[in-house]
Amino acid sequence: MRMNHLSKIKAAERRTIELREMKMWSFIQHLLFYSCFLCTLYGVSYANRNPNSYQEVHHLRQFFLNPTNSTYNYIKVYLFFVLIYFV
Repeated sequence: MRMNHLSKIKAAERRTIELREMKMWSFIQHLLFYSCFLCTLYGVSYANRNPNSYQEVHHLRQFFLNPTNSTYNYIKVYLFFVLIYFV
């Protein structure tokens, strides 16, 4: 029984094809992992939204932009709000 050995040229061609396939599957794997990560990040960031955020923004706009109420120094109130909640 005679065995068919690959020539050096055919072996080199086959090796380059296999390397390309390995790189392709590695790229597909990375693409799937990144898309799963982005979907998880999207789900976490938008699932925990505050349902009262519209009312809070509306109240703060009415409070800070009300020109008839001159008893507050709005810059100090705003800076106090920012320092307490964001720092």
